[in-house]
Amino acid sequence: MAIHVRRKGKLLAERRKRMIISSLLSALTVLVLGGIIMYFVVIFFAKEEPAEFITYTPPPNNSDVPKPPTEEEMSSRAAAPSPEINPAVIVSTGVSAVVMAQVDVDVPDFGVGNGLGEGDGMGFDGSGFGHGTGKGNGKGDGGGKGLNDDVQVVLCLDASGSMDQLFVEVADSLNMLVNTMTRCRLNGKKARVNLGIVVYGQAMDNGAPRVLTPFTTDVKSMRSKLKEIQCDGAVEPCGEVIDFALDNFEWNMRDRQDILKIIFIAGNEDFKQGSLDYRTAMHKAKRKNIIVNTIYCYPGMEEEALMTPEGKEWADAATYADGLGLVITMDGSTPAGSPDDAKLHAAAKALWDVPVMAMGGPDAQVRCMKEYADRPAMPKKQGEINDWLAENSELLMRSYDWDLVELCRRYEDEFSLEVIGGPGNLPKELRGLSNSEAVSRLQDAAEARGKALRNYMNAAGAGSGFCGKALRALRIQAQEKGIELKS
Repeated sequence: MAIHVRRKGKLLAERRKRMIISSLLSALTVLVLGGIIMYFVVIFFAKEEPAEFITYTPPPNNSDVPKPPTEEEMSSRAAAPSPEINPAVIVSTGVSAVVMAQVDVDVPDFGVGNGLGEGDGMGFDGSGFGHGTGKGNGKGDGGGKGLNDDVQVVLCLDASGSMDQLFVEVADSLNMLVNTMTRCRLNGKKARVNLGIVVYGQAMDNGAPRVLTPFTTDVKSMRSKLKEIQCDGAVEPCGEVIDFALDNFEWNMRDRQDILKIIFIAGNEDFKQGSLDYRTAMHKAKRKNIIVNTIYCYPGMEEEALMTPEGKEWADAATYADGLGLVITMDGSTPAGSPDDAKLHAAAKALWDVPVMAMGGPDAQVRCMKEYADRPAMPKKQGEINDWLAENSELLMRSYDWDLVELCRRYEDEFSLEVIGGPGNLPKELRGLSNSEAVSRLQDAAEARGKALRNYMNAAGAGSGFCGKALRALRIQAQEKGIELKS
């Protein structure tokens, strides 16, 4: 039998080899387990922040779209794509990198939708974009409005048993409020505006608020819905109404100081009713940069209203959201500020008959004057004037981009022929005159038009009634925001 004897040195070498292999395997196991542990630590304790903003870029070679956003706007969570431009949407974000992708959108069908979503990442619901998983901005049909408006106004109207007069007055003079709003200009361009209506105090809703019309500028639709309201009930929870209006409209929440957002709340009872303290709602509005104006509907002289406990309460409430405390008289005899059909018809016809002057070359002037000649005829019966104005008051107030008389009226003393690109764009009846004579003739026509417009506004009840007081506040607060609002 042969006996193999291993040398001691060889045994030691093999032992070292086994120890090294064992150590390597142990280290590898520790690394693998450590990596798994770190992965879950990152997932649960070091999750990246979600996308902080949605931004956009304008299409090239188009001078009519807004300028690209500033860095401040781009970094705002609430920045949203404008329906007027081709949006670019963030598709991936990280701690140190942002990947942008251009998105092809059919602009006419692009809708912003119903409010900002909540959650992580980007949510898509319908045709809108939002910060959320399953709760995006859109609701599907491309008709969303509000998030990009420059001027937003919500009327909160008390529909309790004693307020029929308010609804008649608002319905009859709403066209004046809406059409004046549409004349707002921001940075030299026509501002985007929208108006919404909330009703509250009805018995069928136990006084709870509801949206009568979402943001729109369709006066005919709003008037129709206002006239369907049956005023009854008694509970008027003003704090809850304001809070409801804050949460149920697509307010523009971009961090810009020149956005005008206003709530008007009108009623005639104790402002402190309801389970929600009105001051809580007012502070919430102020945080969102939304002004709240109060309109106390008093059955007597305005001068007496602020001497009553309720009147003082309504006026004081407005101060919590930088608003104005307003008063309108509602004595039950005639609708507050409601226009007289005969006077309104006469004033509207006088304004309708003020001539316009088209600017531009000969072909452009022919096209413009044909558009003017094709206007719908004004009704001859006085009782039909309100319904006609609901559809056509925008034309009555000369919203023609080519109307040189209206342009001169808006520029006032600052008007010159340079504004229209020189004397070559004057209408033919003014081309034989010197520059100074042409400007003088235009200023005379603009003055006549301004007078006719003021008479029309007075006849339409734009003074002491709801819409008159609302317009007065709107002018003051628009000016403070740098928004131009002319009659």
